[in-house]
Amino acid sequence: MLACSAPPDGCARWTLNLLGERLVELEVVVSISHKTVRQAYGGDEGPPQPLED
Repeated sequence: MLACSAPPDGCARWTLNLLGERLVELEVVVSISHKTVRQAYGGDEGPPQPLED
């Protein structure tokens, strides 16, 4: 899952906008809004974050 991978360089965590931009870069979608990404993750809490070791 993309949101559980390491965030892009210079970013502490994935944001809904970053996830949307990455989905476009990977050609999963032509375009997507952060609202649609939020709906796909099921709520306002944003994408899941990886567990810390």
